[in-house]
Amino acid sequence: MAASGLSVINLSIDALAFAIAAISLYFVSQQKPSHYPYVKSLLILVHVFFEGVVLLEILRNIFTSDPFLEVYTILATSFILWDVILLTVIAYSVYVRPGGRGALGRLRSIFLRWPHGFVLAAFIVFIGGAEVYLAAGHPYTVVPLTSLDGAVVPSTKFDNTFLAVSLLTLVFFLAYPTTLLIRETLQVKDHDIRRALVVLPFCWVGIGSELLVFNGYLVAIGYDLVAVGYAIAALVFGVAATIFRRASLLSSFFEPLPGVVSRQGPTLLKEAGSPLDVSMPVLLEVDPSTNYEAALTGYANEKISAGGLVYAFTSKGSPVYNSLAEIRGVRFYLMTSHVSYPKSSDKENELLVPQNDMAVLLDLLDKTTSSTSGTPISVVFDNISDFVLYLGFESSYKFVKQANEILDRPKVSSVYLMTIGAHDERVLSLTKSLFRMHAIYDSQGLRMTRGSGATPAPG
Repeated sequence: MAASGLSVINLSIDALAFAIAAISLYFVSQQKPSHYPYVKSLLILVHVFFEGVVLLEILRNIFTSDPFLEVYTILATSFILWDVILLTVIAYSVYVRPGGRGALGRLRSIFLRWPHGFVLAAFIVFIGGAEVYLAAGHPYTVVPLTSLDGAVVPSTKFDNTFLAVSLLTLVFFLAYPTTLLIRETLQVKDHDIRRALVVLPFCWVGIGSELLVFNGYLVAIGYDLVAVGYAIAALVFGVAATIFRRASLLSSFFEPLPGVVSRQGPTLLKEAGSPLDVSMPVLLEVDPSTNYEAALTGYANEKISAGGLVYAFTSKGSPVYNSLAEIRGVRFYLMTSHVSYPKSSDKENELLVPQNDMAVLLDLLDKTTSSTSGTPISVVFDNISDFVLYLGFESSYKFVKQANEILDRPKVSSVYLMTIGAHDERVLSLTKSLFRMHAIYDSQGLRMTRGSGATPAPG
């Protein structure tokens, strides 16, 4: 079939859609979804098939022979149907949480789950039937349509039966796997992960709906806006990938690092009766001229050895960072003025966070203590004196008070550093009033000054 020249607008829109989908694919490939690791591989396949569809759409504007148009119609439609299957498997996987090792083991566990395995198998058979009908029945014709810039390009017009099959497929996806995914979302405590799991299915349904409209019904009534449909789909893919990337970035931060070995039994901290070994917030006054970070090194080592997770709010290059960076398993929230939201660093155990945004820091503290599935965690906050300097005492006081409320819970220990001699008596007294446990590290070493085991300062 001959076409009256290339459609520059169609090619430009298709190229834009391909580029946006490629960026979305890159975002997906950079994810670290510790809660649902198998989702990443499936989402990559979804993007690969979608990129294949857009590439075929680009070629449709260039090659117009009947054999190519037949290959284009069958292959592009098949890619879309395969994406529907993959997205359905993703929704089922998040809901069922399959066990087993490897992709085959997880798929097997999904199919063995009643009734979801049966419904999934029936849906795959239905899609397979649609594929056979598409290839053998040829429920389409190739018609010349005018593009946005006036060029006549060949387009595939499906018959009403195949359009009804496509609509039924979309309705099923909306009614069943999407519902399961939303039900699972309601059980997720982490706000970012919950938002991502809500957004994903509606993005997918939106993509399916607009492809059905642009590729099916608009072509059926004589309009060639297929390229516009793919551009919209690519934009939605990008939005979904960006949101999921942010969620997975944070969720992966609440899991033990691979290769970190823990040991059970009494720890050296307990044996030595360290004043830092308490399950409540501790205010630790430190003399910067001493080797106070050695106490934090021992604290972190013992917590990790006992199977816990250790997080440090600090700045890169500080004595606390330099000391704790030697310990495999410590995770760092690096406070900086260069970011306005949590952002990944070049190291897997570091996250850049805004140092002057109290709301973001409190939200991270809450996520840190609520996303660890009962695992003991320890938080080192370095340090209150910097907050007083940057934000003023009133803001710092409110922050510490709210942070203490978040951290004062079972299986959570925390240490707040404060520099000796950096504040007047009023600031020091009011800050101490927020803590039931006080400790100090000066030339005499580490000792408790308020709380269980407190000893008077040597005089």
